Amino acid sequence: MHATYADLQSITKYKKTLASYFAKKSAYWKTIYNPQHQQGNLFMNAHIRTRKETVLDLLDKCSTSAALSILDIGCGTGALMKDILQRGDQVIGIDICKKMLAEAQKTVGEYFPARTLLSQADVENLPFKDNSFDIVTCIGVIEYLYNEETGLREIKRIIKDNGFLIIELPNMIKLNKMLDPHFYFDRGIKFLIHKIKSLRNGSTKLVKQEDDFSTNDSFSNRRYFRHEIKNLFKRHGFREIDSVSLGFGPPILWKKQLFSFAAAVTITKIMERLSQKKIFSFMNYLPNRWVLCEQKLIK
Repeated sequence: MHATYADLQSITKYKKTLASYFAKKSAYWKTIYNPQHQQGNLFMNAHIRTRKETVLDLLDKCSTSAALSILDIGCGTGALMKDILQRGDQVIGIDICKKMLAEAQKTVGEYFPARTLLSQADVENLPFKDNSFDIVTCIGVIEYLYNEETGLREIKRIIKDNGFLIIELPNMIKLNKMLDPHFYFDRGIKFLIHKIKSLRNGSTKLVKQEDDFSTNDSFSNRRYFRHEIKNLFKRHGFREIDSVSLGFGPPILWKKQLFSFAAAVTITKIMERLSQKKIFSFMNYLPNRWVLCEQKLIK
């Protein structure tokens, strides 16, 4: 079924709003990877840095002796790109937001001016030939896509046979929210209002302003159940090679954080390690997010 003119207008507005949101957040993403950055949500700061190290660990598991060709989708300010280039691999970074790319140019171009390749591009319409990359990284992206099915088809298309996709997905059921009845009461009411508006407008993508992507009041940001992820990637011709659960906090009760940020970081690191042990495998249903390594299957 072909998109109507109204559909195209809605898609364009959504993506412009998304790009604008990240443009306003570019300074934040520039500093959050710095271990010396001690402002704002310290738990999130530590979580984001752990996420990057997890991606690099998974890249190591996928590596061969030869230099890899890597596409970093949603490269942001270039923190991951910089580490990949330091390892000797070739990476191209793309982002929907020009401001993010400008920051990435500063981050990466300062150290690797001859090897810095950046482009403004949309994951749902990638400007690359089929079977172009050994590995694609896609971190903090899929939950924001207008159409995840189109995005995953494009990602699969540009990965070489037996190549890898390292991707992050947010969890629908988080341990840190399970203790907070206020969260479910508040979100339940907002979700009912959202569904009513969706039925009235004929669309589930009712983003009106940039802050909607942060608060997710519009419910445009996707969340996933663990059991549905396997089917999602299997449907698109991938098989799961590895999975890492990240973030088990900070625990909140009636909108109040139960521990200090430092204590919450320590607790979540312990729980992340435990989740890798078979006896505690049930914990893999409860993290804030997963980082997965998926392999593209040969037809």
